[in-house]
Amino acid sequence: MALGPKHTSTLFIVNNLGNFYANQGKLAEAEAMYSRVLQGYKMAIGPELLYSYIPALNTMFAFGDLFSRTDHKDMAKVIYIRALSGYTTV
Repeated sequence: MALGPKHTSTLFIVNNLGNFYANQGKLAEAEAMYSRVLQGYKMAIGPELLYSYIPALNTMFAFGDLFSRTDHKDMAKVIYIRALSGYTTV
């Protein structure tokens, strides 16, 4: 049974691939994976639930970590705050 590229289980695996790239220092590849995951979750569960869905929040946190390793410290802060807000809500 094929789940498809927008299925939440597939997106979980893509998130893990992003983590793998980030751990290897392949930051551009990791960013692409995290972006894909967040867009996929937005389509799969809807934008209104994105900030209360733990897997999406975990991806946001990882995205924040990625930005904190680059010159995008301001973006990292914004993403961390969004993730924290979502975790607090949940």
